[in-house]
Amino acid sequence: MKNINKFFLFSALFLLLSLVNIKAQDESDQHVVTVTTFHLKFPLDGTNKEFNDIWKDYFDKVLSKSSEVINRSVYRHFWGSDNTQLVLVSEFKNLQDLMALEKTEDDLFTKAYPNKDDQDKFNKTFRKYVGNHSDEIYHLVNKK
Repeated sequence: MKNINKFFLFSALFLLLSLVNIKAQDESDQHVVTVTTFHLKFPLDGTNKEFNDIWKDYFDKVLSKSSEVINRSVYRHFWGSDNTQLVLVSEFKNLQDLMALEKTEDDLFTKAYPNKDDQDKFNKTFRKYVGNHSDEIYHLVNKK
């Protein structure tokens, strides 16, 4: 009798864990947030105006036009020891929308800067101010 009880207990536990695992893999309706942290450079031949203009132009023409993004914000370092940080936070309805973003933003970039000279000029100016970066992907744990 003890063996049968153990068998049923083990079977119930296995079934429960299987269901939890299946639910955890179903992320089609789970919001995803990306956090990209850029480390800025302060070139001697640079200006705040040029930096702000390039970011505003890129945000207005490319970043704000991505249909997959629910919400997007850019944060500049305010307080603390690392004043080189600029953080881009983007929220997506699901992981599939995040995966589709690269092609969308490539297309928007080409539309915003249609000829190679414009693209090269943008990239040169952007890299003048932006050094290394890191990318993180998060999912919502709790909601108000």
